[in-house]
Amino acid sequence: MIQTIGIYHIGIPVDDLDRAEGFYSKVLGMKVAARIGESGARLTRLTCGDADVVLFQRPRPLNQVVRVPSRPPQRRAIRLDPLLPHKPVRVQPAFQRDNL
Repeated sequence: MIQTIGIYHIGIPVDDLDRAEGFYSKVLGMKVAARIGESGARLTRLTCGDADVVLFQRPRPLNQVVRVPSRPPQRRAIRLDPLLPHKPVRVQPAFQRDNL
């Protein structure tokens, strides 16, 4: 069996890199370590403890209008410092079923 000792980075594809970077840095408190941009290929690397979160700009946004989910919703688990005060954060989904 292979014994893992940690995670180097997690890659998350996003439709709007600037908006996602704002959420991960301003709301979740991650620090921007690097921004890399070429024509059509952009990413932001953020530090999160001993690991990195890499946000990748999708070449084309996903179609967010979904009437019946084709797969279960994706979840992200983030460990918070228990000694720091935390305020609850409500995250609005990219779309809401009421608007369909």
